[in-house]
Amino acid sequence: ALLAQEAENRGAVMAAGFTLSDIERSSATRDARIRLVLKKETDASTTDLSCEWLIDASGAAGVIAKLENAPERRFRTQTCGRAIHLRGIPRWSDELDPFDGDASAQHHLLGDQGWMWMLRMSDDCTSVGIVGRGDQQPRVNDFPSIARMLRDAVPHPLSPGWSPVRQIQRRFEFSHHRRVIQLPASIATLDPMHSTGIAHSLFGVGRAAEVILDRGSVIEYRKRNDQELNHLDRLVDLAYQSMPDFDRFCSAVMLYLTTAIRNEERLTETVSEMDHQPVCLLGQGWDGSDDEVFSAALADSVDLVSNSTISSGDLRDALAQRLAAWNVAGFWSRADRRYRYSATK
Repeated sequence: ALLAQEAENRGAVMAAGFTLSDIERSSATRDARIRLVLKKETDASTTDLSCEWLIDASGAAGVIAKLENAPERRFRTQTCGRAIHLRGIPRWSDELDPFDGDASAQHHLLGDQGWMWMLRMSDDCTSVGIVGRGDQQPRVNDFPSIARMLRDAVPHPLSPGWSPVRQIQRRFEFSHHRRVIQLPASIATLDPMHSTGIAHSLFGVGRAAEVILDRGSVIEYRKRNDQELNHLDRLVDLAYQSMPDFDRFCSAVMLYLTTAIRNEERLTETVSEMDHQPVCLLGQGWDGSDDEVFSAALADSVDLVSNSTISSGDLRDALAQRLAAWNVAGFWSRADRRYRYSATK
């Protein structure tokens, strides 16, 4: 609501109470405007609008993909989950942890069954979610410390019960309209693991702006996003497949963090060098595909983590050596796996 209000303050027209019922192109030329048919929710009357660009920022609603009955695609990552908002969860730091983990987004690994997030808000409310591998639902009572934390918690009034999600993943083909731009979150939901959706969609916003400013093509935009979704899927699935071996799981997670840190720091440096002038994002790949040396190192590292015959010690040494040029956080160097710099700035 806040962002919508800010958009209106800057001149945007809010069409609340309408749904998009049809998209038509007025001609076959590249510069043709798009005609939209909006249907009023109260009486089904219609209103026509036209625009140069149509941007789908509807997220999981996937408005354009569903309107066009876009073909679905399958991720290799396959998970289910359930979530709730609870009150009265005691501090994890008071339970076991010597550092203030309650000030961060907590991820509790539930053996090889899956994992749990705990996101503490400014009041006594905590967002709790449980994600299971495949279609299995992790059993929280199998983990005494977590069971104790949840024992006396009660649902928040606005979240009376668990909200189950049988299949977290969804992915559609991009629209073929030349003047339609779908942000990554509107075309796909991968997984809560690593919170990839937010970062990838923010990158997509910058790329969408470049397309609109005629500094890149919508075809290249879609190609890049498709490649990166495949890349993120590979890293997330690798983490899930590595869960039975905690050391290997940590290495899989560090591969993603190394990629994310490299990507965002490089973007920050580029903006700084350009003195905050527009930066071309279409040429920069979240998956490292624009840097052959890094891309090759990352592919080798994925193969190393996937190789279950390599011992934990040999794996750490091999990864630290292979990714040394980009490992600014110093991953694989501490036995306790605690790194002061393990997130993007």
